[in-house]
Amino acid sequence: MTIREEVIANIEYWTTVIDMSKVKKVLEVGIGGDPKPGGNFYLFREKKYETMDVDERYEPTYVDDIQNPTKAPKNAYDVVILSQVIEHTESPQQAIWGAYKLLKKGGWLIVDCPWNFIYHPDDDFGDFWRISATMMDKLLDDFSWKETRQSDQLTTCLARK
Repeated sequence: MTIREEVIANIEYWTTVIDMSKVKKVLEVGIGGDPKPGGNFYLFREKKYETMDVDERYEPTYVDDIQNPTKAPKNAYDVVILSQVIEHTESPQQAIWGAYKLLKKGGWLIVDCPWNFIYHPDDDFGDFWRISATMMDKLLDDFSWKETRQSDQLTTCLARK
């Protein structure tokens, strides 16, 4: 299984853990290179689906930085998705905190990052981190519940505010 296939399988699995009937509003962060409106829209097509990216070329709902979001509404989202994003942030902890601020109480964070994958910076962003399941759990200490999975290629987690 490729890392992309594993990412998709994990996000699809997390949507079976979440009570999707209670999900009304979703924010996907880091949509560069994904089909519009975002790579995981197909899982949330019946929800209010918004996007955030630091690059306006991708035409996100919010041109904003998850490490210090100032444009997206706080305490507004039932689900925030940080898939293949935090390895490109200078501060994964700040990215997690940014997502935490945007989630409603009881909201869900889906977060993953490569564990064993090639170095992949872009002209517009760096590639800074690989995060183990142990560290992911530490980054998510402020969440009330979390489940983290580690594979040879990927660290992935579902956390509840």
